[in-house]
Amino acid sequence: MSTLRLLNNGEWNKSPTLTAARQILIRGLGAHCQKASLGQLAVFVNGTNYDPGQLATDGTPIIRISNISDPKSTVRPGDLLVSWSASFKSTIWQGPTGVLNQHIFKVTEHPPNGRAYIRHAIEAVFDEMQRKVVGIGMMHLRRSDFIGHEVPVPDPETQQLVGRFLDWVETDHSGPEPQLPPELFAQQQIVSRVRKVMARVEQARSLRKAAIAEVDTLLPALVEQLLRRWAPSRAPLRLFLQEPLLNGLSLPSFTLGSGATFAKVGSVNTGQFDPTETKLANVVLGAHSPYWLKCGDLLISRGNTPDLVGRAAVYVGVPEPCAMPDLLIRARMDPDAMNPHFLALFFRTREARMYIESVAAGTNPSMKKISQPKLLGMPVPSVSLDVQKRILSHVDLMNLRIQQLLAVQSETGVWLDRLLPTVLDRAMAEAP
Repeated sequence: MSTLRLLNNGEWNKSPTLTAARQILIRGLGAHCQKASLGQLAVFVNGTNYDPGQLATDGTPIIRISNISDPKSTVRPGDLLVSWSASFKSTIWQGPTGVLNQHIFKVTEHPPNGRAYIRHAIEAVFDEMQRKVVGIGMMHLRRSDFIGHEVPVPDPETQQLVGRFLDWVETDHSGPEPQLPPELFAQQQIVSRVRKVMARVEQARSLRKAAIAEVDTLLPALVEQLLRRWAPSRAPLRLFLQEPLLNGLSLPSFTLGSGATFAKVGSVNTGQFDPTETKLANVVLGAHSPYWLKCGDLLISRGNTPDLVGRAAVYVGVPEPCAMPDLLIRARMDPDAMNPHFLALFFRTREARMYIESVAAGTNPSMKKISQPKLLGMPVPSVSLDVQKRILSHVDLMNLRIQQLLAVQSETGVWLDRLLPTVLDRAMAEAP
């Protein structure tokens, strides 16, 4: 099951149930049917390259692998397309009519073979085909290796039944389950078991995601509860500063490279300073530059996407030395009046987020900024350092429990990710 893997977003690159069903059924047919090469079942027309100078904003669209001036490469809705380079996949093209780019086959079946069956059969043997890939960088199959690959060729009625069944599996099992020929009864039972296991795995993954989302709300909710009880008073942020607010240094993009280490705006996203969210810039800063950060500095995102603007975190001295770019504002608090870690917690509450959303401005809805005057006037908790310390202690205890919960959820996620390939491998081993 080497084709089964998770993408970066945590989703399967192909439906595990469909991947298993295709391979189980095609293997089962191999025990009952003669085999023939793909080239004997259909005509494979490769797309053509094009001159970039011909590109325009209108006219005939070019269908590329990412969507999936030889007239034969014209593609219309309903055509079967198969990519044989980089990303090996197939689709029944839904439109619009266009010109096919290279590295994609338009597949036209020889009657009486079925288009759906040919498509699923190709998908079922992609694993075997990819053992013959060639090339450096963009891996691809030679045309002769592709169209010369053999697959079982059942009678047209069986092809239709198998194609219909696998189409049903692919479309989230809508409608009653189509029946397969009697000789595939055992394979159909195995696919049914795989479907049930997959449904349970996906349900468990959904519950895990919901649990993590709920855990993420626990800490801000606790902070809000403690503030209502012990810190109901508010005063402008400017009353708690030791030094004036300072915007970071503007860094033209062409300066990125090697040199001084700068924090990225994303370093404050989670409320805890992320030392991995840094970049190097070809900038020379003197030892006494105001842009160097000191341990305990509160960093506030002054501009970026609406959900990131106004995020805050305390720089804890790592990496060192580290400077700040212009999308961050540094706030050095009066140590006799405000603990920066306490204030960073407050920035995570709904109260703080509502204030920031009300004062952040920008002509582009996807980019907002908050100004120094608005930050200076931001109402923040006015309470003694002893109370701030007490609240931080409660939060630290809760955070420890949250990390324990997240560790359990992480272990569960790893277990689930390993479970499904194991189940599918076992199903393939059991299939006749």
